[in-house]
Amino acid sequence: MNKLRKQSDSTYPMMFLMVDSTDHVTGKTGLSPTVTISKNGASFASPSGAVAEVGNGLYKVAGNATDSNTVGELWIHATATGADPTDTAYTVVPYDPFDSVRLGLTALPNVVAAGNGDCCGSNRSKASCRCNTGQKHQICCSHNAMEVTPPGRRD
Repeated sequence: MNKLRKQSDSTYPMMFLMVDSTDHVTGKTGLSPTVTISKNGASFASPSGAVAEVGNGLYKVAGNATDSNTVGELWIHATATGADPTDTAYTVVPYDPFDSVRLGLTALPNVVAAGNGDCCGSNRSKASCRCNTGQKHQICCSHNAMEVTPPGRRD
């Protein structure tokens, strides 16, 4: 599973699992993992964020703007005595994947879906979205959003 992180952001940690080298399944606790990261295919180096145990074999590299300053794949490689080595991938992106309104894309309007500020406003019908002007398939409102009727449907 690939995980997204915003470029140069320190809000969210990067997690990784260490498992016992005896049974290769059980989460291994009480370790002091040696961690290195590779940013977009560059050589592995120590992260700037602190490494800490979360519990049940999960560990984290604290969020750090330096660790996530390069867009692309970010790989974590961790080793520790008594645990299998582990590799975990993250993807660093130039937008905020945790922004619930517009993914951090500031050029998009900050509106609530189906609210009075969206392109359909109170004129939304169950069958389709109609612009405030009552016209369909045209640019509506000040947000320049456009309604598209799915293929095969006639209105």
